[in-house]
Amino acid sequence: MLTTHGHVDHVGNNDLADELGVPAEHYVPAPDLDQMRDAVAYWVRSFERIAGVAPLPSPPAPTIRKVVSLFQPMRPFGATTRTYEERPLERIRIGSLRGTGWTFAEGAVRVLRRQGHTAGHVIVHLRDCGVLHLSDEGNGPCGAMVDTDHRSAEAVSYLDGLLEQATALQPAALGLTAQSGQVRPEAFTARYTERSAELGVGGANPLRELGLRPQSDEVDAPWSRPPLRNPA
Repeated sequence: MLTTHGHVDHVGNNDLADELGVPAEHYVPAPDLDQMRDAVAYWVRSFERIAGVAPLPSPPAPTIRKVVSLFQPMRPFGATTRTYEERPLERIRIGSLRGTGWTFAEGAVRVLRRQGHTAGHVIVHLRDCGVLHLSDEGNGPCGAMVDTDHRSAEAVSYLDGLLEQATALQPAALGLTAQSGQVRPEAFTARYTERSAELGVGGANPLRELGLRPQSDEVDAPWSRPPLRNPA
């Protein structure tokens, strides 16, 4: 079961994957974990960003709590839930579209990172029947993502280089965080920089994108992957 993003109307019954009676796998995008754990806080922040631009209830929190309550019990996580980001990142090409993501069923199902609706939004390509499931990609304040002009050979070469860096760095980051349950940013950054130099590429610190979160507010607090517990 593939969750495209963390909004409440897409995740409330995710735990049903545990009740299918057959071996099941369930994946969710790591950048959306926080809103899946606390939908009210997520929507309050979202409404505050557009306050004064659109007619909204004031304060928004009571109305948001009522809307979120419509999706109770909220169970975005099941026993089999994992994040896509726990899998090695792959380069994916569909026609002129180039991107990164993950493949399932021997490549018959392709999950591409798009992030045009939420921070973790993905779209799903079903290769054999030629269907591209956009979910809510074009429905949101960010709109649909705009692709690079692939007609330009220079643009294609540049984009391919960026994708090579991304697909090289993400498995390297996974390797550095998978040895223990927690990692300190200072130690991780040193090892990650060293590994980046070995690969001849560069990139930002990806701890949050991998689904890890700091264990406290201290400057060099250790980061770890929080357990996927359903909201109360």
